[in-house]
Amino acid sequence: RLDDLESQLYDKVADVGWVQKYNEWGTFGVLSSEDDPEEVQQRVKDDPLFTISRAECLLAIFISTVEIPQL
Repeated sequence: RLDDLESQLYDKVADVGWVQKYNEWGTFGVLSSEDDPEEVQQRVKDDPLFTISRAECLLAIFISTVEIPQL
């Protein structure tokens, strides 16, 4: 399930034009290209703000796609 959430997060962020224009990928805990899982994991280890942003966004997607539909 985590892979699906991460994929959704990347897709949602990539669909917003200003994220790429102003290079704000890290604001949402996403890299401009997440093709290399090791690179993502290294960034998660090295950058606490990136990690927190990613966790918050993944939680939001989880709640909106998994939890709320079950209510």
